[in-house]
Amino acid sequence: MSERDRRNEGSFDRSRRTVLKAVGAGTALSALAGVGAASGHGSGGKGTTSDCWCPPCIDRLAGYTALADEDESGWPTQPDHVVDMYIEPRQVLFQQVPSEETDVEPGATPGGPEEEEFPDFFFDPVGLHVEPGDVVDFYNESTGLHTITAFTPRFSEPPYFELSQRIPDGSPPFSSPPVAADEHWLYKFDEPGVYDVLCLPHLDLGMVMRLVVGEDDFEEPEGNEDLPPAVQTVFGAPEMSVENIVEEGSVAWDDLTIEERLDPDTLFEEG
Repeated sequence: MSERDRRNEGSFDRSRRTVLKAVGAGTALSALAGVGAASGHGSGGKGTTSDCWCPPCIDRLAGYTALADEDESGWPTQPDHVVDMYIEPRQVLFQQVPSEETDVEPGATPGGPEEEEFPDFFFDPVGLHVEPGDVVDFYNESTGLHTITAFTPRFSEPPYFELSQRIPDGSPPFSSPPVAADEHWLYKFDEPGVYDVLCLPHLDLGMVMRLVVGEDDFEEPEGNEDLPPAVQTVFGAPEMSVENIVEEGSVAWDDLTIEERLDPDTLFEEG
């Protein structure tokens, strides 16, 4: 196991309770079941749930899932861009929180609980400009499960969260099935406009990104005040403006300007 995998696994274990509070057990199961059903629209190849063996293609709803052991030569096309998905203690979004462990390491200075890094759940780049018709490869670099899901009301899950329309009107309400470690998910962005994308299991933890397709003078998506605090913080970073994403081409997660990091213990408190 690589050093990155060990960090991912440890971070995921430490945040397990917070993630469950974020999505709820029922929400996680129903959300993942919903995107799994979407794959029945014929993503083709090894990713299909159909009894028929179809030539590999990128489905307009379910994209194309490439399993960890699948050779790229079998993909329907080669991607134009790559977006990685991570769970890592980078401290871009969340501040440090006290550890529940009270044991002091030999040689360590006693005097209060040690601090550990709460992991960031993120896409990288978190902002990306592409041309209409470009194919994006979303690659899972972490040990957790992620989805790549359009911000549309179709994927709302009351009472946990409700989603507004934050993709172009002509775009279908797409979503990947759960993407496991070392798997790829391909999607072709045809309709020009602004696409806000999320990971269903980790929405409340701020795992969102923005793609701008084309170079027209697109308006910023509205309604940030209705989003979870972590999502508001990500989309509120100045680097995430549509104008900046088009100008820069891509925005790295580490480049986000976050004025105040969030305390994960307070994200899910009921008012």
